[in-house]
Amino acid sequence: MTSASSHRSRAGRRRSVALASKEWIPGKPVGSLGGGRIARIGAALELGRRRIAAQSMTSSEPIRDPAAIARRLMAAYGHRVQETFGGIFLDARQRPISEREIFIGTLKSATVSPRDVFRHALSDHAASVILFHNHPSGDPSPSPQDLTFTTKLVGIGESLGVDVLDHLIVTTSSFLSFKQRALQ
Repeated sequence: MTSASSHRSRAGRRRSVALASKEWIPGKPVGSLGGGRIARIGAALELGRRRIAAQSMTSSEPIRDPAAIARRLMAAYGHRVQETFGGIFLDARQRPISEREIFIGTLKSATVSPRDVFRHALSDHAASVILFHNHPSGDPSPSPQDLTFTTKLVGIGESLGVDVLDHLIVTTSSFLSFKQRALQ
């Protein structure tokens, strides 16, 4: 490989990494890509995210696999720069009734009230809930606060008759299921 083609190849990889890791600002040139082309790429990515996120959560099929909903949650919430906490509320047969975004926090945390979580569960007549939130850092590992809060919600849910089935932490490229990791 010639040094010029090697340089172009490295520059292409850097552009791809910048675009994939969201280090780019829409409209701001990246490498040899101009602001207009970056804006078009950003718009296409956002349209794709919105299309995946808009896929209906209500279904006659029960939710059995966290990975099935995690992919949609990753597309909808993984790219956000602030922690967003929500719940997917399910009927007695574990079919989705609704999905609600309950709280939008800061870059590092989302201070959610258990009251808000269960207010939605009770108003939707949900038998159970799957909790979710994103980690803008890209690391789906639960913090000590995540573990404590989930344990608290499981206890409150038991007393109200609303099972907390799982808690998913999503990023742009991965997710963690508390249930699969036996963390709840």
